[in-house]
Amino acid sequence: MIKALAVPASQNLQPLSQYLRAQKVLHRISEQGENQVVWVANPSDTALVQSSYERLRQGALDVGALRQELPPYWQTEPSSHLWQYIKAAPLVSLLVMSSALITLLNEWSGQALFMALRIGSPAYVLESGEVWRLITPIFLHFNLMHLVFNMLMLWVFGVKIELRGERLLLLSLVVGSAIFSNVAQYYVSGSGFGGMSGVVYAILAYCWLWDRLQPTRAYGFPAALMGLMMFWLALGYTDLLHWAGFGSMANTAHLSGLVFGFLFAGSVNALRGFKQP
Repeated sequence: MIKALAVPASQNLQPLSQYLRAQKVLHRISEQGENQVVWVANPSDTALVQSSYERLRQGALDVGALRQELPPYWQTEPSSHLWQYIKAAPLVSLLVMSSALITLLNEWSGQALFMALRIGSPAYVLESGEVWRLITPIFLHFNLMHLVFNMLMLWVFGVKIELRGERLLLLSLVVGSAIFSNVAQYYVSGSGFGGMSGVVYAILAYCWLWDRLQPTRAYGFPAALMGLMMFWLALGYTDLLHWAGFGSMANTAHLSGLVFGFLFAGSVNALRGFKQP
């Protein structure tokens, strides 16, 4: 996303955010040190954000009257609101839709897609040219709960990266963690697995560590969520999740994805030459 405005953290930007939503401006607000930053997906909205803020400071931004004239944006045009996010984050949207579609088709085909997309030994897939098998297991999910959980986490944090204009970085993170976690899981359990969990753990690890390496350029990752995900990771090594209906967990993929995300964040920080503030 594009930085449109930076103001002191003491300033109440809720009226500005309400106004921007009514104007159909895709945006988010994050804290950086002692400031609040308004980010927009479309660079052409920068001038509107800045002029609206000036009107807010002067008391000329009548959000109350606007809310009386227009119902909340998400109540009037939810499909249009979603479409803005899809256009602004096409990579994450494609990953979500592909996972849902392939999972459904695999069920309808009696697991025929699984046979075509499952991983094989790295030596085989390289010799045969079927290199897609190193990646495609991430699109296969075997129950609805697993699919929904992975897609929710992918959407929430993948969009944070893509909306900042870091689509190539996100693609590299997804592809790299997919190969790394799939190969690691193959050597532990063979080819009978699937799911986006390894990639999700890599994205979470990347965002979590990046926020600590570069707090002024943070994604705003909730620290408590990492504790929850680590608990979930540990829980996967027990039989409790299997009893709860999640099926067998690809624990090695989860752990290796987490490790890859940490390594990726450290590498990006080093390659960009950032210094810790």
